[in-house]
Amino acid sequence: GSDLDKFLQEDGTIAACKMLFALRNIIKKIVKSMTRTEMKVTVDKKKAGSPAITLRIGNPPMEISVDIILALEVRSQSWPASTQDGLKIEKWLGRKVKQEYKWKPIYLVPKHAKDGRVIKEDTWRLSFSHIEKDMIKNHGNTKTCCESNGVKCCRKNCLKLLKHLLDQLKTKHGNRRGLDKFCSYHAKTAFFQACVRWPDDKQWLFTDLESCFQNFWITFWIASTTHTFHTFLFLHTTFLVDN
Repeated sequence: GSDLDKFLQEDGTIAACKMLFALRNIIKKIVKSMTRTEMKVTVDKKKAGSPAITLRIGNPPMEISVDIILALEVRSQSWPASTQDGLKIEKWLGRKVKQEYKWKPIYLVPKHAKDGRVIKEDTWRLSFSHIEKDMIKNHGNTKTCCESNGVKCCRKNCLKLLKHLLDQLKTKHGNRRGLDKFCSYHAKTAFFQACVRWPDDKQWLFTDLESCFQNFWITFWIASTTHTFHTFLFLHTTFLVDN
């Protein structure tokens, strides 16, 4: 038998909720067993629909939060069919890089799925966060982009500015304009879309930060107002922004 057998459902699939519940209990036991002399650590209450188990470490104002995400690694000779038309980075990072990414494993994270108005709890979502992180780190059309001997671009600065702007708008307007629906995922998705649309490093010169950010902001806003937000890596829509 497998260690996963206890999480199997009648249809042979792995119960996401059951596995996430087991992980939460393990973490709570570890936190509870910590001595008082160690740094204060608490576990946040479960958030509906969130795959994260959030730890609070330290005391305010020095408190930090850490999200622990349950993920199942899947190694296969090919990615799922739904990803075949995704990852259009040939003109940006090149075909070779794309092929290298496609040889990497994929991950499944427990995340509620919406089927019409019905919320399905025991579902898994494809996660490519490891590849997304690598693309943000190695973001240049040329290998020397942003290196000490290379030309500095403003791609990552634009992403940081957008995240900061969204945070400021949320602080100022709260939920009045539907800004609570936006998260770092949307900013990151817009970042990849913009990098694909303008693949050349010369289109992201650091000296052109202002104009580049304006183009980036327009890309983000058009996507958010025309319901075209979708994960960069595969076809199926995972987040929709309501009017």
